[in-house]
Amino acid sequence: KNNQVNIKIYTTKNCPFSKQLKEYLYADGEPFEEIDISTDKTKIEKCFTEAGVVSTPVILVSNYMKRTIIFNGWNEGNKYLLLNLLNS
Repeated sequence: KNNQVNIKIYTTKNCPFSKQLKEYLYADGEPFEEIDISTDKTKIEKCFTEAGVVSTPVILVSNYMKRTIIFNGWNEGNKYLLLNLLNS
């Protein structure tokens, strides 16, 4: 497992996919930073500036070289991508 990645997720309280993503990360023991954009306009703007989208969840994975991979949504394809990034 690569311990040199940082995970940041943008979520909303009522998004079932945000909830599934958080449950997955908790179960896998992965530390992550969560930013809930539900109630704060400045956080929505930050999400758009950083990721280019505001549809949650937005997942940003940064490695030790400060390269960031951004993907949107929580589905089998993104689950596979995240798993590969965490285990590379």
